[in-house]
Amino acid sequence: MELHLAKPSKKHSAKSLKVRLEDLLNKYRHGEHIFYFAPSNTHKDMLSALASLEKQGYQAYLSEVRISADDKDFIYALHII
Repeated sequence: MELHLAKPSKKHSAKSLKVRLEDLLNKYRHGEHIFYFAPSNTHKDMLSALASLEKQGYQAYLSEVRISADDKDFIYALHII
């Protein structure tokens, strides 16, 4: 499964990077526990990634982080515990 990472800033014009779930787990093992994803990912895909992590024995929490007052400006935050 590939997911799009969030861009470093709203002004950043480059495409968002794609990352596989296996790569996230590798980063998790090296100390990163919070990952931010672009809103271009479907909510269904994010829930699927969460379920996949939980199936592998990890505890994870998914939330939407609002960037502004506009409902369309958000990113997904995935915390792996």
